[in-house]
Amino acid sequence: MPRDATMTGFISALGSYSRGIRYIFKILVAAALAASAFIVSPSYAAEMKVQVLGMEPWLADIAERSLNAVVENISLGKAPGSVEQVVRVVSERLFSGYTVSSVDTRGEVLSLFFESSPPPEWILELYPPALPYPVSGWFTEDFNKSSDVIQSLLKYLPIEALSWCDEGLREAISRELRPTLKGWRPSLVVRTDNDRAVLQISFVQELPLVVAITPSFYSTSLPTLFYDELKNDVFERVSIFIGLPVEWAALHTEKINLWVEDYLTDKNLIKKTNSKVVVAFSPAPVSLTNIRVESSRYSLWGWTSVYAGTSDRSAELGVHIGRKAVLFPRSEVELYAEAIMELQRWSVEGRFGLRFMPWGDVWLGGEYSTDDEMWWARVGVTPRLHKPYAWLRLREDSEVNAAVGWKATEFISFEVHYDSRDEDSWSLRILGNL
Repeated sequence: MPRDATMTGFISALGSYSRGIRYIFKILVAAALAASAFIVSPSYAAEMKVQVLGMEPWLADIAERSLNAVVENISLGKAPGSVEQVVRVVSERLFSGYTVSSVDTRGEVLSLFFESSPPPEWILELYPPALPYPVSGWFTEDFNKSSDVIQSLLKYLPIEALSWCDEGLREAISRELRPTLKGWRPSLVVRTDNDRAVLQISFVQELPLVVAITPSFYSTSLPTLFYDELKNDVFERVSIFIGLPVEWAALHTEKINLWVEDYLTDKNLIKKTNSKVVVAFSPAPVSLTNIRVESSRYSLWGWTSVYAGTSDRSAELGVHIGRKAVLFPRSEVELYAEAIMELQRWSVEGRFGLRFMPWGDVWLGGEYSTDDEMWWARVGVTPRLHKPYAWLRLREDSEVNAAVGWKATEFISFEVHYDSRDEDSWSLRILGNL
């Protein structure tokens, strides 16, 4: 076939072995068996193994599997030369683009040395999927990490060899792309022009895909009423990740987190409150995006609570206002005030306190209560979404108020509550964050 002709006959899409090639292979094997039937002996050929030299390793592996299958299915025992002759004929007819330069038999190993016809100049063309910014850039970066290796697979490949190694080439390229493009299946098409061959690579997604993203906000310093505006913005922002393969999205979790964090950091609310944003994207068909917003200057939130299992309390409404400062690295200090209205007695308790976080989520402090006009020591663990927490208050006369809780959602928490001052000391408390 002339080099300047377009190869529509060799490959249209490299996805599987051609049925015609399989048929020709069977005919060649049958012909070899028929040609050698006059010297049938079951002892020698079945023990031989074929070694292919002169081809690229991925290509030699394909050729060796085919030739070993031939040897296993012929019986040419008395003369090793007969085996060599049959394998040589099969090789030259089956492996287009290559000729057998020599054959060497040492023990049970039959080594075939191949020479290739002149390869064309291979050019690699990427046809990336239609992805929005910045995902399109991430995809191109991932592909470029393997492009040199793919180019090396093609460098010495004769164009004629595509008639029998199309599936092997696709598998070799898929194997090289797998570490960086998990979840994307490559599709290959070859066209020729004079002494050049162009390999076009396009991609389709593999299941499972990201079909929905649910953003969830959480903060211990800002009220949930502030979240609605941010939620709408974030949902529109992260919707570009819908349709991506879950495996590939998992490789880019850190980039997704940083991209959303950078976007939120530019919002007016975040700037005015001097807040820090931390995003945790969890790739799955329904992907959760947990977003934590914490102000380093202020704390403001409210809550309502309902008690069950006690006659001493029914419900309460509270608000917390605080001013934060960072006096030591990774250690916050907060001066705060709280007002708590008990809806059963319609009384208001005021609390004024100071607390600090010496490590992690643990905070220590003390507060003065206007209800009993006494000081309370206070220790606790900051509530985190879907995690347990606890707090304890100890009054100067040894009365105890404590709870162990679970932050179920960004709005609801459940607590097992204890107050030594009540007749029914133990109760269940449900809190709703405002």
